[in-house]
Amino acid sequence: MFVNPASEGGRSIAVPDMATSAERWRRRQAERMLSAEHQEALYRVQLALQRFHDLASNVPSAMLPPDSNLQIAQVQRDYFLAVDNSKKAFQRLVDFITGGVIPDDLEV
Repeated sequence: MFVNPASEGGRSIAVPDMATSAERWRRRQAERMLSAEHQEALYRVQLALQRFHDLASNVPSAMLPPDSNLQIAQVQRDYFLAVDNSKKAFQRLVDFITGGVIPDDLEV
């Protein structure tokens, strides 16, 4: 307990510590996990983008083989999904950093 030197009505006010040791550990773990989740999401965006560039570089001309449209659609879908997941991971990290929100699904 921290005793606030300010007084109220002639008595000291006892203010509890901001967090117990266990709670500080839990918060550090949450921050590490959310940061790792965000880094993994960014990696997946880069991976999806690389797959798109690889596919585009293998197309010799503007005349695409019939299965190229399907491949491009799949790579595009994967990229947009990776970007969306990255945005969600970033928002979870920001919510934790700015508001201390630990997501319910995060097992800490």
